Amino acid sequence: MPVLSQEAHRLPGAAGERFHNGVLAFREGLRNALMAIGSLDPDAASWSLLSEMVGAMSLARAIRDEEAATEILRASREQLKRKLGLIGQ
Repeated sequence: MPVLSQEAHRLPGAAGERFHNGVLAFREGLRNALMAIGSLDPDAASWSLLSEMVGAMSLARAIRDEEAATEILRASREQLKRKLGLIGQ
């Protein structure tokens, strides 16, 4: 998703539709998981979670410093877990 998200609007017909449907299906899976853990607003939280994951991965892939890229992914993962109440503050 991070690789295609910048260019998805340029995909021809069926490919663009498939990407669109894949994003919606992935988001729905996140939404269902959030509902299962008792999220107060699984609709908004699933979009936020998906956006943050794609953004962190895109940024980590874009920089040349492997150590910093790893830190971006680690920090994002930990903050998302905290936000979702999966680990303590």
